[in-house]
Amino acid sequence: MSWIGLIDQFDLRAPSAAPNVPQDPPPPGGVLVASGAVTFEMSTSADWHIPCKLVEYDRFDQWDRRFTVYLNADYSLSVENRQGCATSYVRLSDIRTAARDDLRITYSWDAPARQGLLTAENLATGTIRQAVFANPIPMPREDFLALTRPGEALKIDPRIAYLATADHVAPVGPVATIGAGAMVLTTQGPRPIERLRPGDMIVTQTGGPRPVRWLLKQDLPSRGSCAPVRLRAPYFGLERDITVAATQRVVISGIDTQYHFGKDAVLAQAGSLPTHQAVQPAADEPFATFYQVLLDSHECINLSGAWVDSLYTGLLAQSPDVAATTGLAAIPAPIFPVHRRPAHPVLRNYETRALADILSA
Repeated sequence: MSWIGLIDQFDLRAPSAAPNVPQDPPPPGGVLVASGAVTFEMSTSADWHIPCKLVEYDRFDQWDRRFTVYLNADYSLSVENRQGCATSYVRLSDIRTAARDDLRITYSWDAPARQGLLTAENLATGTIRQAVFANPIPMPREDFLALTRPGEALKIDPRIAYLATADHVAPVGPVATIGAGAMVLTTQGPRPIERLRPGDMIVTQTGGPRPVRWLLKQDLPSRGSCAPVRLRAPYFGLERDITVAATQRVVISGIDTQYHFGKDAVLAQAGSLPTHQAVQPAADEPFATFYQVLLDSHECINLSGAWVDSLYTGLLAQSPDVAATTGLAAIPAPIFPVHRRPAHPVLRNYETRALADILSA
C-alpha cells in the first residue's frame, strides 16, 4: 500500500509539463481501485466563494464517470463518485473555521468492507470532523491515476494547495513531522529518531525524563503542511541541520516572547518562519518519510540541539472511534495518553511571522 500520485497548483499552471510523480500507463481491462483515498489541503484565508466545485473530474467515453467535491452554499462539504448508474455520495455539515485556518480533506473508501469516510481536519487546532457512509463504489484505476494528472478532464480550485491519492485508506489525524537522522537526546545520549523504541527514556525541557510510548512513522505528501523544511545550524541551538515538516513546532524563548506574549517560551511552526539562512525549503520530492514520538504528556524534546515539541494528540484518546481512523489506531487504549494542554502556548501563523519580524529587526 502506498501513495500513488500528487498534483499541485504548479502542475496545473504548466499542463504541458510532466507530473512530478512517475506515472505508468493505466493497465488494460478496467482494473478497479477497491480501497483508496483522495486527500487535499485547502486555504480558507480568502473569500469562500460558495457554492463551488473544489475538485471536478468528469469523463465520458464508454460511460459517464465523475468525481466531484462540492463546497455547498451552507458551507457543507460533499463528495460524489459516479460510475455509470452507480453513485456514492457523502456530506459533511458546516466546515467553516473561526480563524480561517487551513483544512485537510480526506475521502477514503473500502469497497470490500462496504464503508467510506469523509474527514475534515483543522490544521491549526487539530479538530477532526467526520462523516461515515456505506457501500462506496470503487474507482477505475484509469480515473484514479487521472486525478493527479493535468488534463482537460480535471479541474481543481486554486484554493487547494495540492491533491494526493493513495491505494489504501489513508489515516487522518496527528502526523509525524521529524525527518530521519535527527538526533533525539535520551538519558543514554543522542539517538537517531528512527532508532527509538517504546520505553526509551527521552530528556524533556521541563518535565524530566519521559518514556517513549509510541514511535510514529509515516510516508506523507511533501506539500502544504507536510512540506519538508530544513532548519540550519547554528540557529535554534542546532548542532547540525535537520529536516522537519512545516507544521513541526520549534521553541522560541527570550525577552521578546516575554514582552509580546507574556510567556518565557512559545511554540512556532517551522513553516511559518520566514525563509532565510535559518529556515529553508528542503529537497522537493513528491513524498517524504517522517517520525514523531508520543509521550505521556506533551513535552519539548531536544533535537540535535534545538528544542521542539513531541506529538500532540489532545483529547483524541477520549474519542476511540475517531482515533481508530488515525495513524495512532494501533496504540493500546491503556497507554494512549490524553494531552490536556500544550507544553507552551502555540502561536498562530500570523503571530509567528510578527515575532520573526521583531527578532530580525
